[in-house]
Amino acid sequence: MQRSTLAVAQKLGLQNSQPLRRIVRFRAAVHILILSSVILPCFGQCEDEGVEAALRCSDLVVLGRVVKTFPEGREVRGIIHTVHILKVEEYYFGSGPESIQLLTPGGQWTDSEGKKHYLSISTIGGSDWRTTQDGEEMIASLQRESDAYVFRNSCGSKVRVQKDPESGARQAVIRFHKKEYLRGAALHQYEEAEKRMHSPKEEEVAEARRKLSGAFSEIIPLDQVFVRIKFALIGEKGPNPAKTICR
Repeated sequence: MQRSTLAVAQKLGLQNSQPLRRIVRFRAAVHILILSSVILPCFGQCEDEGVEAALRCSDLVVLGRVVKTFPEGREVRGIIHTVHILKVEEYYFGSGPESIQLLTPGGQWTDSEGKKHYLSISTIGGSDWRTTQDGEEMIASLQRESDAYVFRNSCGSKVRVQKDPESGARQAVIRFHKKEYLRGAALHQYEEAEKRMHSPKEEEVAEARRKLSGAFSEIIPLDQVFVRIKFALIGEKGPNPAKTICR
């Protein structure tokens, strides 16, 4: 792929940055591997964000596992992306083939002179929901990008599937913001916070308000996730076209 580090930086408006000037000098001196880095914003803390925002504008919601990652990246909207193969076990929303291409920002490409370039993507706050690796199993809320898919620009776009340490059964920790989607202990925590909103103590009211403004985590067995996700999709009026501005 023919694209220089400077060209990528110009696309991102970083051509005059001090880190870029150091990168270009490093390129001239080494001519082997060109490194550059971009920091992408993540609005709000992930622990405060529910899955609702991810579901609201997704074209696909799937349960799947990353089975392959290609060494050579591909350009999407001026930024190099790594190409993965996501094998879909179940479509929670939408439909498609057994495997789809998943693109994550950052990655490696080779220019016409045979030089290797690598673009590193970091997220403010240290969240890694934009990235993935072979073997990772997840519930992914995705948007179409040409013939492939990308994560929605929301922390809830990727929910890891884990194993219960005792039973070995698969489960997922899903964060919901709205009370109507909560069950069990998470719902109880929400209702307790609602009660503290009427406390005569200002500090308790402030703490309750902070909790209610965030999301509540719930451990859900994987065989129950489909029903819970579908219920939330109905409540959010279903995924909308990609051009929709999501709130």
